[in-house]
Amino acid sequence: TGTLFAADNPQDMAASLDRLLTNRADWDAMRQCARQFVEDERSWHKNVHRYEPVYHLLLNQGRLSKAA
Repeated sequence: TGTLFAADNPQDMAASLDRLLTNRADWDAMRQCARQFVEDERSWHKNVHRYEPVYHLLLNQGRLSKAA
């Protein structure tokens, strides 16, 4: 779905960009995989279900600390 490179490593980032520019034939497949990932994993429905328990936990912790 993309390309990775080491954080704080400009040489690795440059090498990744070079690979991307060298392999332009792979762009359509990469773009298609990235879009499918976002559609499957980053929908509003999935995000709500993923984060709802976290919000409830935080809200409950806030209520407990106010009661104490």
